[in-house]
Amino acid sequence: MATPNVDHLFGIEPWDPRVNDATTEAVRTVGDKLHLVADLTARAAADLGMNGATAEAAAAELDALTKRVRASADGMHAIAKSRTTVTTAGRHAQDTSKQLQKDLKKSNSYYQFLESSVGSNPAAVGVLAHAREVRDAKHAELEAHASKELASLDHVAVTEGKGLPFRPTEPSSAGRHGTGDSGSASGT
Repeated sequence: MATPNVDHLFGIEPWDPRVNDATTEAVRTVGDKLHLVADLTARAAADLGMNGATAEAAAAELDALTKRVRASADGMHAIAKSRTTVTTAGRHAQDTSKQLQKDLKKSNSYYQFLESSVGSNPAAVGVLAHAREVRDAKHAELEAHASKELASLDHVAVTEGKGLPFRPTEPSSAGRHGTGDSGSASGT
């Protein structure tokens, strides 16, 4: 019996999540530094050393900037959190795949051993047929487990993707290229 879901899940095994961990830490660090910039900007806005309408206008601009920088910092932390969640799900999928591969190999090895032992003995044909049924049932069990793991990984990725900040609020111009829309000076 073929095991396409087990085979598909096996594709995650060579993946090295350490690169994702390093990138996530860099994103988190950017968020931390943006929070520091927001704090410094807020302090500057609170103590401009001047009075009057100009000081009020400058403080208002700096307050607005502080809010935007804080929102960006929070967004970077949200991205880091999502990356951590997806990477954790990927690690779980790797572990699951490794176990499924062990179980698959064990099941196939046992069946192949029996198949080679039977040879042309007519009395053993029933034993081999039963062994094939057992192997096929194990394959079906492994397929179901792999399918569940793939669905879980997909759900995590989609859910985390939908929650990401900094999503465009209008269609990007990249989607309009080649449609005759000359939104840029070069006409492309």
